[in-house]
Amino acid sequence: MEEIAAANGDFKATFEKQQEIIADWIVSQKAFRELAYEFGEKLGLSQDQVREMVPEKKKAVLNNETKYNNNINFVLECNDIRKEEVEKMRTKHC
Repeated sequence: MEEIAAANGDFKATFEKQQEIIADWIVSQKAFRELAYEFGEKLGLSQDQVREMVPEKKKAVLNNETKYNNNINFVLECNDIRKEEVEKMRTKHC
């Protein structure tokens, strides 16, 4: 992808924007994980216990069953994510 970006200016701009989005997403995920551990600790949960809760939360997101509207349908409406990728995740996690 970097080779294509070097040869094609339009692709390069799109590629760089996607890389920025991915980097921001990774940092956000790490921040939310840190926050989850902090709240878990306040509730008397270990990091392992918090991690064990993640698969059920993934299922809730993928099945549009979250308490605070963190559903995949909202993600599909607001972001450039392919519905095919969501179906692959549902197959894997649900």
